[in-house]
Amino acid sequence: MPSYKLYYFAGRGRAELPRLMFKEAGVPFVDERITDWPNHKAEMPFGQMPVLEVDGFKLSQSGAIVNYLARELKLIDTKCNLSHAKVEELLGAFGDCTQKLPYFESDPEKKAATVKEQVDSKIVPMLEKLEGKVAGSTTYLKEFSFADLGLVAFVDSLNDFDSSVIGRFPKLKKVYDSTAARPKVAAYLATRPKTQF
Repeated sequence: MPSYKLYYFAGRGRAELPRLMFKEAGVPFVDERITDWPNHKAEMPFGQMPVLEVDGFKLSQSGAIVNYLARELKLIDTKCNLSHAKVEELLGAFGDCTQKLPYFESDPEKKAATVKEQVDSKIVPMLEKLEGKVAGSTTYLKEFSFADLGLVAFVDSLNDFDSSVIGRFPKLKKVYDSTAARPKVAAYLATRPKTQF
């Protein structure tokens, strides 16, 4: 088995889905949470994180990392390219939903206004469409995949801003609850470091 080290900041962000994938698969990895980023930036292939080191090789770009792990950890049917594409579609939609959330806004009024605008104009319409694409009773596709772990990572980020949104979408909420209750995932969620994002 390869040795894995995941580099990211001391938060959830773009590294949370890879962490969830490792935990669900029961595969050990070093969760390297960088707190002195300027001292490490030059060590990273593109001067950014996350970075996944596999037997000494550093792989950058979150999409590349997630796709590699999906196949390597058997969290997708590797014989069905369409299934993989459906998960990529889902993760892309999540990225569109969260890219303009005010992660670092310090003014409470401006933050609340931006959250409301993003929820109303972007997030809710997108989730309405995704709700109609849920194919399983407790999974996004017909079988468990890294799509379900992606939903957990997304909802946990969304809940940092508005925890009422996901409850409007019962199918997605059921997938979230079911995935968060999986034994290995639940164990991780109960013990992961408490961070703002």
